[in-house]
Amino acid sequence: DLFEMQQWSVRPLLLPSAAMDIDQLDEARQRNFYDSVRETIICLLVALLLYLASCAIVELFRKQHTREECYSDHDDAIVYKVSAWLCAFALCVCLGSVLLLPASIVGNEILVLYPNSYYIKWLNTSLVRGLWNTVFVGCNVSLFLLLPFAYFFMESEGLSGWKKGIRSRVYETLILLVFVSILALGFAQLLSDFSGSILSPSTWLDQVPLLYSLVSMAGVVLMTVCTPLGFACIFTVLGKIIVKPKPHGFVEEEIDKLKLEEASLQRRKKLASYGSHQLSLDYNELDQSLSHLQQTRLDLERHRNSSPWERRLLYPLCFLFLLAMTLLCLLLVAVNSISLALDLTSSTPGLVMEEYLLGQASTSSLGPIGAGIETLVILYVMCAGVLGLYYNPLFKYLLPERRATSMTKMILNCILLVLLSSAFPLQVKALGLTRLNLLGWFGSIPWLSRVWLVLLYNVLFFVSTLFILSRKVSLAVLQEVSYLLKSLAFRNSTTKKSLAGSEHKH
Repeated sequence: DLFEMQQWSVRPLLLPSAAMDIDQLDEARQRNFYDSVRETIICLLVALLLYLASCAIVELFRKQHTREECYSDHDDAIVYKVSAWLCAFALCVCLGSVLLLPASIVGNEILVLYPNSYYIKWLNTSLVRGLWNTVFVGCNVSLFLLLPFAYFFMESEGLSGWKKGIRSRVYETLILLVFVSILALGFAQLLSDFSGSILSPSTWLDQVPLLYSLVSMAGVVLMTVCTPLGFACIFTVLGKIIVKPKPHGFVEEEIDKLKLEEASLQRRKKLASYGSHQLSLDYNELDQSLSHLQQTRLDLERHRNSSPWERRLLYPLCFLFLLAMTLLCLLLVAVNSISLALDLTSSTPGLVMEEYLLGQASTSSLGPIGAGIETLVILYVMCAGVLGLYYNPLFKYLLPERRATSMTKMILNCILLVLLSSAFPLQVKALGLTRLNLLGWFGSIPWLSRVWLVLLYNVLFFVSTLFILSRKVSLAVLQEVSYLLKSLAFRNSTTKKSLAGSEHKH
């Protein structure tokens, strides 16, 4: 108050231009303060919504214990709760990292369409850049601190010679984290010494961004393996969710045949349970065969009970949509590879991240429609990557089960998902699926500026996708041909039976 009184007492003595400059400076300071407060509130609201959704996901998949199991040991209950909270935070970061690019593209199109609207003044480049930097920090904290702490905390038993309790387990976890951090930083230093000009940190403080750059590169390589596999498996998942079109009479015949086989297996299973030792050894095999037959019969009954529009219209439309998304993704990758090959000799590579302001121009030459298609392709690629991760034989055992996933398995799933989601914006930019530059610290990843490395990644992604899809399509074509032959044979047999019955009546 004293400062303001002095300021107002001095202001009449100043020139009018100097007083106007002071007023403009005060107004600019107030505007910057209110903008920072508004951006902080929006970031907190988005983080709260994502964290609540992550808590719901963790609660859906984690193993449910009885009250006696959870609280038989107070220390174990605390460790379990802390690990669940850390997993929820990691999943919150995953959701934020996945939604960064689509939300930025949509926000850019809104600013292009309504540049002077009063209701979207809060949406600006500063807010979006702050969200990107927040997610970047969250990815680093989750990968290098929180998730390793949760894993070691779950596996810890306390230091030897100390009194058993939470404090001893925390000390053991922190000591393990320090050792792992020293090993990781040493590995980053050795790799930077061997890499030369590609990766050249100057101080130990630069090792953490370098380490994240290496981890993001590993995540992009993992996405290269998982995404083509997900492209191939997503059609299989579609056939499990939506009923495929099949001849109704053929389905009825298959159901009757499966019922007879199921009754035969049940009789054999009953004999094996009361029979000799050799028969009892085959009891598990019979049980597995019986469960497989029952599941097949339930699928066919679901097909029989489904509506005609679902069989004849919904599945073909969804199949054509997924096929169009896959072909469009491959087309964009091919065009990006050609442009990178032409730009290989350029002194200014096309992937150098420049300062980008939202609302200047659309991210697509087709305008909002093209931006919407870009958003769909980006989300489709992410879904294919996650699906391919769990169809990969190396990670298939980590597939979470509803209400039956242990906390250790949940932490490992969170590590893989954070690794994939943090590398997802880099993969999208490297593949050329959007023209929007990566904002914040995501745009400072060093290996993205190496055109030959990005070109090699595009070629590997394109070739691996074509190879996996060709194998999948060839097998699917053979199955469909065999199915069509069976259906034609069934129709011929029914036609002959009907003709024979009509001749017998005559």
